[in-house]
Amino acid sequence: MPDYPLEMYTIEFSPGLIKDFSGRNLQSGYYAISAEMAELNTFIAKTSMLPEISAGFFQRSINGTSGMYGWQINLNIPLWFLPGNNDRAKSRILSEIAWFDMEKSINEQKMIIDELIYRLDQIYEKIRFFNQDALGNADLLEKTVLLRSENEDIEFDELFRAMVRVSEIRQAYLETLNEYNQTAIQLEYYVK
Repeated sequence: MPDYPLEMYTIEFSPGLIKDFSGRNLQSGYYAISAEMAELNTFIAKTSMLPEISAGFFQRSINGTSGMYGWQINLNIPLWFLPGNNDRAKSRILSEIAWFDMEKSINEQKMIIDELIYRLDQIYEKIRFFNQDALGNADLLEKTVLLRSENEDIEFDELFRAMVRVSEIRQAYLETLNEYNQTAIQLEYYVK
């Protein structure tokens, strides 16, 4: 059996990096940050209804006379808060939409990861078949046909068909190996 220099790609995780197959990754992280920002906007909109209290110490001098000092307390109470109701309702709805988008993104990522794992398993079984049976049989067929060709026991068209079949088996193995590697790289992207 000829030595094929190609190898199966192995997914490597950086030290300290947690493998996360739950769909929570960089892509869904964007939606999580958006949802948190929308929730903060809702909180800010709610605070417009609350009274505003401020306090401070003052020291004044008038016409060169100093000694005026004291405490000052300000209380601002919103008297007309109905226009703010629309802003609060809008921010609450946008917050709910953002949380829904985040959950949707996580679910989509999880489905993609599950599909990639399933495809990877299927392709691995094909590669195992090639390594256990098909490549060995192709090599044996090639040796047998070439030996029969040297002994002039085989017609040229038979030799040609056999060599084409050997080439097809090897090409199918390389294509399967490439498909496995591409799928492994995709999976690595989604779980990091």
